[in-house]
Amino acid sequence: MRFDPALWLTGVAAERAAREDGAIGPGEAVPNDYYVVDESHRLLTYVVAGTARVTVLTRGVRSTPIAVTELSRIVAGGNPRHRRLLEPKAGFWLRVGARYPNPVLALDQQYQP
Repeated sequence: MRFDPALWLTGVAAERAAREDGAIGPGEAVPNDYYVVDESHRLLTYVVAGTARVTVLTRGVRSTPIAVTELSRIVAGGNPRHRRLLEPKAGFWLRVGARYPNPVLALDQQYQP
């Protein structure tokens, strides 16, 4: 699968990056204490294990487990099981294995207020 990795910043790092980017003014705090930095928008290819644990957010802010194949179809714009997805475009945390080919072992969708 291809992902566009970004930095999810909190605290001082979030405030300084947001201020440098002009997203907030001097003395302002970042909303919800986070700021996402994605400077390149470059898609990187990751090997995803067929057995990877995947969770997506569904209505009611529930973490719902799904199969890797279903996630692939959702990312492509479908919704094969007609799930009530909370935010299909929200980012994911990827847990990558330590041994070559370093497959993604878990993908968990991140709630964004």
